[in-house]
Amino acid sequence: MSSRSIGYGICPRCGNRGVLIIKELSGGYYAYYRHGKVWHYIGPLSIFYDQLINSLYNEYRESLRKLATRISATRGNTTADRQIINALVDGLTHVRRGILWLMILSALFYVIALAIVISRITPITGAVEVVNAVISLVLTYVFLLGGFNILSGIDYARYGMGLSGTYLRFVGISLVMVVDVMYALSIVAPTVVVPLTVIAGVTIVVSWALIYTAILRSTKYIDLSRAIRIGMVLALMGYSLDLVPGLNEFGPLLQIIGEALIVMDLGIAIARLKRES
Repeated sequence: MSSRSIGYGICPRCGNRGVLIIKELSGGYYAYYRHGKVWHYIGPLSIFYDQLINSLYNEYRESLRKLATRISATRGNTTADRQIINALVDGLTHVRRGILWLMILSALFYVIALAIVISRITPITGAVEVVNAVISLVLTYVFLLGGFNILSGIDYARYGMGLSGTYLRFVGISLVMVVDVMYALSIVAPTVVVPLTVIAGVTIVVSWALIYTAILRSTKYIDLSRAIRIGMVLALMGYSLDLVPGLNEFGPLLQIIGEALIVMDLGIAIARLKRES
């Protein structure tokens, strides 16, 4: 037996404020209102759904709608619905792992960059940035591209934006790598490097905005809390600060904090979806 708390509302049985609890018993879903230690049984979710929706406070109604949608997809009569859920879990897991490894990469190279500044071994800065870009491209290809290929196969109109963002990230990171190599070899002047770096940075910011938007579009099936949205805002602010002289040293910190929130909340949502499917 498993149970899930939906939120506060007015119990149809007694008219008092309580917490709506949905319990799974022998493959069926049943609704209860809990008032401290007192429980009131309402009935099967499928029969009392409309009454339960109306009983909840407005801010909790969307949680019950999402749960009902997932139950309908995972407990339906068609195998196709279950395949969609499995593909969604697989695709989002790939994307989450990509963000996780990119976050670890950012943290690692941020520490290396600080060490370079402290030790004043500036000649290797260009080489370090190229290595960072190469690893970032590999992670993007293996995880983000793989994940959004799976998701786009489910619904391209919904998740294709993430695929576009991934390709755009390829362009932005590749441009960063090319500029670093050309500057290290003295092929281009510093006056040319600056605008190219800005173009690459803007491209990367836009790519992440598209990727995050595609992730948020999965809320039809999974619950994403406010934490992931805050994380996305912080991460985008971090990538944007990379373009601002004097503030770019704070960019990686915001990126790491934001991506940590994204990874955490996405992991919780995926785990919940696995349990309920």
